[in-house]
Amino acid sequence: MLKKADCVGQGTHREHIAELWETQALLEQVLAERHCFTLRQLAVNGHDLKALGLRGPQVGETLHALLRHVLESPGDNQKEHLLALARQMRDGNEDNRP
Repeated sequence: MLKKADCVGQGTHREHIAELWETQALLEQVLAERHCFTLRQLAVNGHDLKALGLRGPQVGETLHALLRHVLESPGDNQKEHLLALARQMRDGNEDNRP
């Protein structure tokens, strides 16, 4: 809202104001659909990953990888789906150990 008011006060062109309104509408839609943007919003947490046998830095790295995945595919933020992905990541990491 502050950004819109600032643009209007500076004599911003109509098309820029329209772009701000479109951006606000998109933000409101995303928030209403409760998309996942943070680790806390993931359907899994560190305890779930520890139950899979992940330890230490692996837990955080896997959570961040899952968040990146969910940002690209919001519909995948489901516990069983994310646990399956975490298992695949875990097993892939085990295969690459010396």
